Amino acid sequence: VIPVSEDFIAKFPMSKYLGGVYGMLTTAYYTTGNTDKMFATGAKALELNPDNVDVLALLSMAIPRRMKPTMPDFAEQIKKAEVYARHTIELMPSLPKPPTVDDATFEKAKNDKLSLAHSGLGLIDLNVKKNYEDARTELTQAVQLATNPDMVDYYLLGTADSQASYMNGAIAAYDKCAASGPMQSACKAREDAVKKDVASGTKLSRD
Repeated sequence: VIPVSEDFIAKFPMSKYLGGVYGMLTTAYYTTGNTDKMFATGAKALELNPDNVDVLALLSMAIPRRMKPTMPDFAEQIKKAEVYARHTIELMPSLPKPPTVDDATFEKAKNDKLSLAHSGLGLIDLNVKKNYEDARTELTQAVQLATNPDMVDYYLLGTADSQASYMNGAIAAYDKCAASGPMQSACKAREDAVKKDVASGTKLSRD
């Protein structure tokens, strides 16, 4: 996808399909881990179509995960991610269904995009705003809406739960995340630590 799309942009810089191509490239760069190009291409896609929900949803999740507080434009990027997430959620109810897509597939696709937006908002609530109750709400929606929930979201949900003293919720979230994927060992360690705190009475659970 990447070479073909880059070639198309170079050859047809005025094409009416440019926005769609930039959108596909944004996803491709994300998948291959090319963060800088993903951000740059995503910005171009949104210049051409500020309502591109594919790009809005992806960037709303990816920006908070990629940005570090030490980066000079951290605050500005986080604000942008929040705007993208809220705009994704706002656009969803009126998103037109393509005639070639059946209702169930379309609903699933919409929910997956909403999941990304709620994931981004949840991470911002958790790490930037330190609002653990809101983080729990957003991250719960992120894992519930996704066709295949992201293990990172379960990890973040576990962290939000434990910070807000919902220890049983934290154990359940870490347990899901410890079941498979690259975060298994990190999640298992967190789960064990929370269980130890509960058993010793170091932390009391609200749930």
